[in-house]
Amino acid sequence: MEDMMLASVFVRKAAPLVFGAVLLIGGSLPAGAQDNSAQQQKQADKQQRQQQRQARQQQAAQQQQVQQAERQQMRQQRQQAQQAQQGQRAAQQQQAQQQRAQQAERQQMKQQRRQQQAQQSQQAQRQQRRAERQQQAAQQQSQRQQQVQEQQNQRHARRAPQQAQTQPTGQQQQIDRDRQRRIQEFRRGDATRERIAQQREADLRSRGRLGRLRFNQEYLERLRQDRDRTVFVPSFYFFTAPRYRYFRGGRYFVINNFAADNLRQAVELGYQEGFNAGRADREDRAGFGYSDELAFTDASYGYAGYVDLPDYQYYFRQGFIRGYEDGYYGRYRYGVLSNGVVGIIGSVLNQIFSPQPY
Repeated sequence: MEDMMLASVFVRKAAPLVFGAVLLIGGSLPAGAQDNSAQQQKQADKQQRQQQRQARQQQAAQQQQVQQAERQQMRQQRQQAQQAQQGQRAAQQQQAQQQRAQQAERQQMKQQRRQQQAQQSQQAQRQQRRAERQQQAAQQQSQRQQQVQEQQNQRHARRAPQQAQTQPTGQQQQIDRDRQRRIQEFRRGDATRERIAQQREADLRSRGRLGRLRFNQEYLERLRQDRDRTVFVPSFYFFTAPRYRYFRGGRYFVINNFAADNLRQAVELGYQEGFNAGRADREDRAGFGYSDELAFTDASYGYAGYVDLPDYQYYFRQGFIRGYEDGYYGRYRYGVLSNGVVGIIGSVLNQIFSPQPY
């Protein structure tokens, strides 16, 4: 580019000299030579103009390229600045969203903790009220059972003097030996019952069945108290002749007043224990089912040896089934609530066990 510009300047300065020389020589040159010289001069001028035009065009093109590069550079810088601003805004928005999310999470955790505390407080209050009601019901039930036992003892005491006068000594001793045999057989199973109860308690704890666990513990404690309270002594000082018979399993059984009272008591106690078991399962929100209940499989609470244990267990379970159904569904179809204690209805009891005078 610089060479072209120098050539152009040289041509402009040298052209007058050449023209003057041509004029000086023109006088001596022929006319044809002068014409050729003029044409050459024109061509030289034309070439010079073309070169100048090309130089200007090249210069303009270079300037345009420089301007275009500057504009492109400025555009890139603006884009980079915009991208940086957008990145900053995005980072700020993301940070704000994270802060809002963290704040919402903290509020949610606080709310959950408040709800959990409220639920725990309510649950503790419900459990306390339930425990108080159950304790009160257990006390009332124990009092009622003691009253029933005292009434039975009183009836037995009134019957004993009259019946003892009419009974031969041999038959009296045989009945006493049978009762003692049943009691001894029954007590030999105490260790087995305790072991089974402990196994079931461990299983209930692992499954979170707190209601049934509490009921099983209470039943086992009542069973122990009943055995500790009951004194199995020879009954040679009284005797009750067989006065009743009942039909079960395709045959008749002949029993005395004490055995009849004991079987009636089995139905009553079975209903009460079944009601408590059904209510415990309902509190656990468990399915309806009593076949694996400790009280149902044991069915020996209140047993006094007047009849064979399977007979007592049969009638205890009959009462238990009806009590469980009432307790599970929260109703009194087979029983009644009196002074805070549930008991089976007399007509239902008679349908289950109604011995005939014999």
